[in-house]
Amino acid sequence: MGYSYHQRAQNFGLKLNIYGPLGCDITLSQLQDFFRLRKAEFVDNLGWSIAYSGTMEHDQYDLPFAQYCLAYQENECIGGARIMPTSSKIQTNEGSAFNYMLRDFYTNKIDVGFDPDCMYEALPISDQVWEMSRFVSSSRHATCALLHAVDD
Repeated sequence: MGYSYHQRAQNFGLKLNIYGPLGCDITLSQLQDFFRLRKAEFVDNLGWSIAYSGTMEHDQYDLPFAQYCLAYQENECIGGARIMPTSSKIQTNEGSAFNYMLRDFYTNKIDVGFDPDCMYEALPISDQVWEMSRFVSSSRHATCALLHAVDD
């Protein structure tokens, strides 16, 4: 029998949890840790041209029904991912509707010059199929542990 993702993470000195509606509750501090890590990696390190606020990066998909898998080492967030069912429906105050990030790219709801003709088939909308986005990790061990946790 294989190790649970908690056991795999502990082998490398990591604390790993899934937070959100089906996991345990995430604290504001933990969410901010993840947003800061995302900004540091995506904006500062990789130079992505995405919106951010001060030291944090977050977007329209960071909503109460999103779940987060976060890895901590010595009280520092060193990795994380956002996970959402592809059946998610996001209604904005302006009346726009979003589904999930990849599908919204595919249907050009988010303008990034994505060519939907490169897709081989339509993207799913299902409670059984989940999207993982905003994956970030500062260590190989955290990457492995996070991928195992999300896959479980």
